[in-house]
Amino acid sequence: MIKIIKNDKIRSHITLDLAELEICYKNNCYKSVVILSCGIIESILYDIVSNTSRLKSKIENFEKRNIGLEELIKLSKSENLLNENTILIINKIREYRNTIHPNSYIRTDLSISENIAEIANACVKEIFKNLAKIQENELEKDSDYIIKNFFKSEFNRLPTESELTIFSPIIGKYNKEKGLLIIARSINFINAKRK
Repeated sequence: MIKIIKNDKIRSHITLDLAELEICYKNNCYKSVVILSCGIIESILYDIVSNTSRLKSKIENFEKRNIGLEELIKLSKSENLLNENTILIINKIREYRNTIHPNSYIRTDLSISENIAEIANACVKEIFKNLAKIQENELEKDSDYIIKNFFKSEFNRLPTESELTIFSPIIGKYNKEKGLLIIARSINFINAKRK
């Protein structure tokens, strides 16, 4: 299940957190379970977004700033990465996680119980269960992926970095079919000019 995480550092981090999560859960360390669950969920969502140019482009300055769980949840909701119930549960778990901050536990009456920890743990498992499907759906929408497959099938090669840079926005602006038609016509025009 963890092999599906693409970034090596994130995969390693999640592996350690999952082991610690299991230990905390078995030893009734419920606050730790909630904190670790939120960290794992954030890491999973970050891995999905960082490996999908279409999603990455939805967050301004993605590469240059820290992206938190709240922003990843909002993106997951707007892009239908996760179902509505899962989003609601993650948001509720995040509220409980935030009770580590003094201003949060003073303002709210939230306390982390075994039930909350169990829900957080189950939510992590549910997201992992659906991760392959989420990634597959995103790949189908990802412009770089679409262009690479198009070049493989039409030209028996991968596109250059320049071609990806030029053609990716076309897929992003138009739907897949129209974008590929524009790209094919552009390449045919360039090839005709070369002759």
